[in-house]
Amino acid sequence: MMHVRNLDKYYNKGKSNELHVLNSMELEFSDKGLVALFGKSGSGKTTLLNCLGGLDGFDSGNYSVDGIDSKHARKFNEYRRKNIGFIFQDFSLIDELTVEENILTALAIAGDDATIEKVNVALITVGMERYNKRIVSTLSGGQKQRIAIARAIVINPCLILADEPTGNLDKENTIKVLEILKSISNETLVLLVSHEREIVEQYADRIIEIEQARVVSDTQNKITLLGSTINPVSQIESKNFTTNGIALNLYYSADSNDIVRLNIAIDGDSVYVHCEGKELIQTHEQYDIFKSVISKSKDNPACLPANMPKNECQQSFRRQLLDSRGSIKKVKKKVNISLKSKMQKTTAIVMALTAILIAITMSLFDGGDKNRYP
Repeated sequence: MMHVRNLDKYYNKGKSNELHVLNSMELEFSDKGLVALFGKSGSGKTTLLNCLGGLDGFDSGNYSVDGIDSKHARKFNEYRRKNIGFIFQDFSLIDELTVEENILTALAIAGDDATIEKVNVALITVGMERYNKRIVSTLSGGQKQRIAIARAIVINPCLILADEPTGNLDKENTIKVLEILKSISNETLVLLVSHEREIVEQYADRIIEIEQARVVSDTQNKITLLGSTINPVSQIESKNFTTNGIALNLYYSADSNDIVRLNIAIDGDSVYVHCEGKELIQTHEQYDIFKSVISKSKDNPACLPANMPKNECQQSFRRQLLDSRGSIKKVKKKVNISLKSKMQKTTAIVMALTAILIAITMSLFDGGDKNRYP
C-alpha cells in the first residue's frame, strides 16, 4: 500500500515568484492496477510522480510505501532501487549499449543477480526477445519504449512509475505499450501520467485528475459501450478497419457467441447506425466516451444523432440506406429544406415573392421591347 498525506511542494518558496506545484495532496493506492494521473501540462502530475519515485523532494507532508517513510532516506533509497521501476517519455536508455546490456544495468543498480534468464523473461514479456543483441540506437521509438518497460520490470518491482510513456509514439506503438502496461498492472501497481483523455478512459482502472496542483477528482473508471459496462476496454478484443478514408475501431467481448449485425452508413457529416437486436447509444454524452469508435477524422469525429428515438432512427435507416440483406445502398443525393423557425419561413416567403415579381417585370419588359421594335 502507498499513502500520500497532505503533500505540499513549492518552487521559489517565500519569493515574489513563488509557485505552489503540489497543494495538500491526499491519496492512497492499492498494490495493483493501472492508475492514471491525468491533467493538462503544468498541472502538477509529473511533479507528483517524481516525488513518489524519490526523484524530487517535497516541502511538507508525508509519503510512505509498504510501510517505509520517504523521510527515512537510507531505507527509502534502498527500497526504491529494488522495488520501483521507472518508464520515461524519452526512454532514457544508453544508446551505445545493446538491449541486453541496458537491462542488465537495471539489475546491477538494484543489486540483483544479473542473469541473462531474467533479461530474457523481461524481453519476452514485451515481445522483444529477438532484439537482445541489437544496439539501442538502431531501434525505433516504439521498440525503445518496450525495452524501457523491460528494464523497469526486470527487477520484479512493486511499483512502476510511467511518465507520458506514449508521448513520442505513433498510434500503433501507443496501443502496444499501453496493452503491455495494462497486462503488468494485473499484478503490479502502475502509475501512468498522461494528458490524453482517450488513453486514460480506455486503459486506466482509476483516474485521478489534477488541476492547478490539486486533485479535483478521483474516480474508478467504468466505461459503457453499446449498453454493456466494461472496465476497462483493454480487457476485451479489438480490431481496426480502414477503407476509403474511414477508420473503424471495433471493441467486443471475447467470450460472446452472439452474432451482432451492425450496419453503418456515412453521408457527408452524418453517420447512421443500425444494430439488429442491440441497444444503440442515443446521446452525445454517452457517445463522447467512445468518439473514436466511428471517426472520419481525428479532429472532427462523426457523431450519432443526439436524442433521436430508437425506432425512428432504425426505420429511417432501413428505409433510406439498407436493402433486405443489410448492405448499404447507393443513395441519391437529396436536398431537404427544413424550415425550423419563423425567421426561416419569413425569409423563404420573401424570397419567393421577390422571384415572382422579378419574373413578371422581366416579362413585361420583354413585351414592351417587342412592341417598340417590330
